[in-house]
Amino acid sequence: MSGKVSNLSTEERLQYFIKRLSEKDNTKRYISGFTNIDSRLTIQCLKCGSIYEIAGSVVRSKAKYIYCKTCFEKDLAKQKEIKEHDKAIQKMQEHRIRYCNKIIKSKQLEFNICRTCNKVYLGNNLYCSDKCRRKYHDRQKEIKRRLETINDIDYTITLQKLIKRDNNICYICNKECNLNDYTYRGNTFIAGNYYPSIEHVIPLSKGGTHTWDNIKLAHRICNTLKGTKILEK
Repeated sequence: MSGKVSNLSTEERLQYFIKRLSEKDNTKRYISGFTNIDSRLTIQCLKCGSIYEIAGSVVRSKAKYIYCKTCFEKDLAKQKEIKEHDKAIQKMQEHRIRYCNKIIKSKQLEFNICRTCNKVYLGNNLYCSDKCRRKYHDRQKEIKRRLETINDIDYTITLQKLIKRDNNICYICNKECNLNDYTYRGNTFIAGNYYPSIEHVIPLSKGGTHTWDNIKLAHRICNTLKGTKILEK
């Protein structure tokens, strides 16, 4: 203790000690027991209300706060409760993920591209809706019907021969076709947007023929977007 403090009366030393206690940890309050700085003191924790003894020397130690067993046990219990809560939340989330994966796996769902409208959708069908399915099949029936009613058909026409003749270039956008742009779903062949196709310059519905002078190579998507229009080139 410094010389100035040693010259103080007992009451003044007590007030000095109480001030030091408040500066060190304002959550603790002095109750009784002070005779000198090294005596055993009774203090109260203002957080939890518990009353206990400490050594007076604790006030001048380098510790940042004065230990309270009750608060410490409450903090441990709170931390344990938080960990258990977080663990329960994580377990519930993992259960949900496993459940969703099980549902998806059982239904074998995956992202696909509709063969009719090219919309990306989640499902294991070839079409995003019944409307697109009916539209696609109606279109195929119409193409078959038109071919059956056309007298002028060249049966030597093949996609491979057309690719070779047109140097694998789409005549609508003048970009190269991609023979690798396709997938298989089971045994079903599914052409991609840039897969080559046989395009009728004058559509069959408008009197066009299925002959070499009326066909050109085109991307599947370009062919679809062109529809029954006649391009001026």
